[in-house]
Amino acid sequence: MKVDKFSLPVKIFWYLIFGVGYLILYIDYFSPTEWGKKRNVAVTSRKLSYKHLWGPITAITIYFLIFIFLVTPGS
Repeated sequence: MKVDKFSLPVKIFWYLIFGVGYLILYIDYFSPTEWGKKRNVAVTSRKLSYKHLWGPITAITIYFLIFIFLVTPGS
């Protein structure tokens, strides 16, 4: 996806909606959960290189989980 070629209002709207996903990708890359010799940032590095695909997917997943927790009736 070529987000760089969008006009300024569309970019602003894009990053307002899907910015949560981009933020999670950057947090996951720059502060990995595993440390030591077996530290593997290859997966998050690949996701970060395709950030305009994985950012919206991550944001939609987060919004879906929030929606499920808000809609399902409590016990």
